[in-house]
Amino acid sequence: MTAYSPDLSDFAGRLGQNPIRKIMVQVMNTPGCISLGGGRPVFETFSPSVQALGPALSNYGIANSGGEPGLRAWVKKLMQKLHDPQGGWEGRDVWLTSGNTDGMNKAVMLLSNPGDVVVTDKFTYPGILTACRAHDRHTVGVEMDDKGMIPERLEDVLKGNLPGKPRMIYVVTHGQNPTGCTMDPERVRKIYEIARAHNLAILEDDPYCFMDLEGDNPSAQSADDMPGMVSLHSFLSIDEDRRVVRLDSVSKFIAPGFRVGWVTAHTAVVEKWSVASEVVTWGLSGFQHTELMKLFEELGEDGLHKHLQFLQFEYRQRRDRLVQAFNEKLSGVGEWNVPRYGMFLWFRGQDLEDAEPIAEKLVAENLVAMIPGSGFAAEPSVSPYFRVSFTSIATTEIATQAAERLLAGLSIAGSR
Repeated sequence: MTAYSPDLSDFAGRLGQNPIRKIMVQVMNTPGCISLGGGRPVFETFSPSVQALGPALSNYGIANSGGEPGLRAWVKKLMQKLHDPQGGWEGRDVWLTSGNTDGMNKAVMLLSNPGDVVVTDKFTYPGILTACRAHDRHTVGVEMDDKGMIPERLEDVLKGNLPGKPRMIYVVTHGQNPTGCTMDPERVRKIYEIARAHNLAILEDDPYCFMDLEGDNPSAQSADDMPGMVSLHSFLSIDEDRRVVRLDSVSKFIAPGFRVGWVTAHTAVVEKWSVASEVVTWGLSGFQHTELMKLFEELGEDGLHKHLQFLQFEYRQRRDRLVQAFNEKLSGVGEWNVPRYGMFLWFRGQDLEDAEPIAEKLVAENLVAMIPGSGFAAEPSVSPYFRVSFTSIATTEIATQAAERLLAGLSIAGSR
C-alpha cells in the first residue's frame, strides 16, 4: 500500500496565510521588537471587567485560529487515550473548531471541489447535506442496515454511474443521526478498506461516541454501572494511512454553548485547515477555551469519567422510558429500534408510506413532534420513518403522554 497523500481541493491550493498574521507571528517571537504593524485594539480602553481577563484572552493573538494551546494539547492527549491511532501521531495533528458543523463545512471545502461527490448514508445528518449543497457538491446515499452503511452497497455506488468524482465518505460511527445505528469494528474495517481501495478520505463525525447507554452491562441499575470514559472503536483507531478526518465536539458530553470541537487529521490537512480558519472564521474564542480548560482541570480524569457515567445513565433512563411507553401503547402500530448510543430512535408507523405529510399535523393537532425521515435523505425521496428524540423524556408520565398522542395521531392519519 503506497503512502496516502490527501487530495486537497482547488480552494485549499489557493489558500495563503494572512500577510498581517505572518508578520505578527514573527513579532511575537522576537523579543524587544516594537510593533507598528498590528491593528490590535488598545487593551487599556477595555472595560475593567474585560481587562481582568488579561490581554491574551481579550485581544487578538497568534493562536486564535487554532485555539488555546493548552486545550489543544489536552485534546490530543484525550484522542490518544481513547483511540490510540494505529498510524501514530507522526504526520497527524489536531486543530480546534467551533463545533462539528464548522468542521464538516471546512472539510468539504478543503477535500472536494464543486461538482464532486461526497458519499453518505442513505439517511444522514442534514448538516453535511447543507454544507455540500451550499458548496455545489453532490451527495449520494448508500443503503443501510442496523450497523449503518452496508459495505457491499458502498462498493456498488462507487462502481456505478456517479454525477461527479467521489472524494470522501461521510460516516457517523456511534449513535448515527438520525437512525441511532452504531457500526461494529468489523463494519468499520470493511468501510475503511473500501476507502483505501478507492483512495478516498473518510470524514468521521462522532459526536455521540461518549453516549454509550449500555456498555457491557445492558441491565445497569445506576451510574456506577455505566462505562464512562473507555477506549473506542473508530476509523481513527485503525487509520494507518492518515486518510481519516475525525470530528469531535464537547456539545453532547459537556455543553453545546461552548461551541468547541476539534479535528484530527493528516498534517497536510491540518496545515490548510489552519489557514482556512483565518479566512472563514479568523479566530476562535479565548473566553470559551479558557473556561472549558478550567472545567477539564477541575474535573480531572476521574471526574470526567464519573461525569460521563452520570450522563450515560441519565440518557439511558430517558431512552428506556420512551421505549417502554412505545411497547405498551404502540405495539402493532409501529416499529422502532433501541439504540445503544446517542439520542434517537428510528420509528416507522405501520402502513405509513411518507411521514412528512403528517409531521406538522402531529404537532398542531396532537401536540407531539418528530422529524420526518425525508429531511435526512441524502438524495430527495419520501420516507416512512421519523427520527424520534428521547432527550426530553424526563419522567414516565411524559413518555406515556407522548406515546398516547402519537397513537392518536397515527390512528387519525391511517383513517384518512
